[in-house]
Amino acid sequence: MQIISGTRAGPEKRLNNGKVKRAGENQDALAVRQLDDGCVLMAVMDGISNDPYGRLIATWLADRFKNAPLFVSVDDPLTLKLAIESLLYRMLNDEECAFCADSGCTVTFAIVEPESGKGCVAWAGDSPAFITRKDSDEGTELLTRAHADPAGLLTSVFTGRMEMIVDTAVFQLEDGDVLTLMTDGVGGEKDGLFFLDTVYRETPFSDVEELLLSRGAVREDDATFIAFRMEDAGQ
Repeated sequence: MQIISGTRAGPEKRLNNGKVKRAGENQDALAVRQLDDGCVLMAVMDGISNDPYGRLIATWLADRFKNAPLFVSVDDPLTLKLAIESLLYRMLNDEECAFCADSGCTVTFAIVEPESGKGCVAWAGDSPAFITRKDSDEGTELLTRAHADPAGLLTSVFTGRMEMIVDTAVFQLEDGDVLTLMTDGVGGEKDGLFFLDTVYRETPFSDVEELLLSRGAVREDDATFIAFRMEDAGQ
């Protein structure tokens, strides 16, 4: 397996609530860890810009994701959903951040068994997950569906202020396939289907980081991604 990840703060911009997000202030976060059974666990988080503590929630969640006991199984996507819900419960009972329960972040978790390519994903919000197939006319497939209303407003995120909806999906990676988790600073559901296929087919996998992170400047947003590539016997 090969894993490449990165995060980059976007440019300064004025938010919908009138406040200014300053250049260098990154409200995204990511985490990658390998479990005792060899499975790889990955997560991307995007702090909600209009909430006062979105950045704090995203970084708190990334830290707990990397270090807290998580009982997850690649054979049961429900365990990913329960892991997200258990972390929310832990946040609401944490004196260090319970005061910011009205803020929140998107979250997308994925687990992959490197030897078999079996995996599943769970998410709340609109940080998408894709699979780009090496040998398929279909190219890139979207694994997630954004929790948002027709106007684009989020209807579910990792937060204590609303009922959190967590959806799950299962997938199977083959040799050379790439799983990508990313925040909307890199791309949303529609444009991700187009540009990821181009990036992975035209660029060596080891060189994709700058191509993906540079999209944040164009989209005036923080950019974060994790790309997991199955071993390719032909390489």
